[in-house]
Amino acid sequence: MSKIFKNMLPYWKGLIIVVALLVVQAWCDLSLPAYTSDIIDVGIQNKGVEHVLPEAVTEDEFTLAQLFMADEEKESWENSYEKDGDVYRLTVTDKKQLDELDDTLLLPLLMNYQMSSVDEQTFKESVAKQTGMDQAMLDNMSIEQIGESMGVPLTSFEKEVEDDDGNTVVTNCVDMRTIFAAMEASGAMTEEQMIDKLAKSRQHAEKGECRDADVVIDDMRKKYDL
Repeated sequence: MSKIFKNMLPYWKGLIIVVALLVVQAWCDLSLPAYTSDIIDVGIQNKGVEHVLPEAVTEDEFTLAQLFMADEEKESWENSYEKDGDVYRLTVTDKKQLDELDDTLLLPLLMNYQMSSVDEQTFKESVAKQTGMDQAMLDNMSIEQIGESMGVPLTSFEKEVEDDDGNTVVTNCVDMRTIFAAMEASGAMTEEQMIDKLAKSRQHAEKGECRDADVVIDDMRKKYDL
């Protein structure tokens, strides 16, 4: 054995390089599954968005995003951003902390997003159910007219969505968050009731009834990121 080492001594530099390359090769082989997973989960499904928190949000969206958050969630949200002019920018960079924030804030942000773009027909059906108004009468009213009757400024907007066949179609949507915000401001709905709605949403999520989180993250990226 000692003779072998003696014969190798003149070539010690080359041996160190070979060992180092073998270590690098082993590390690359072990890292390949993780990179492949990131390419599919983050690169393809989420269009390169790894975390649910947007990198930047407008001041209005920053406030509305807290609509369905509990106090602790609001604190986490506010501590994660810093105001920069007319926008709030994400200040958290630690991956572990971002993962924890994903777990904490996914559902309130998911619910907030869903309320920000409700299909017009679904909105009218919801109003009819909650207020007892005639569905046929609501169908003949514009979103603006419904908003006036409720004392809330409402407008409809067009949004591209995928139908059941995977085709992109344009549908009219309504931002219902302004209604919840107005109800909370007037005292018609308390923060506890807001949280109760969030709790019910969480129960649906546990049963698999919420939209796929990857889809929501992609939608939020389009809506929030600047």
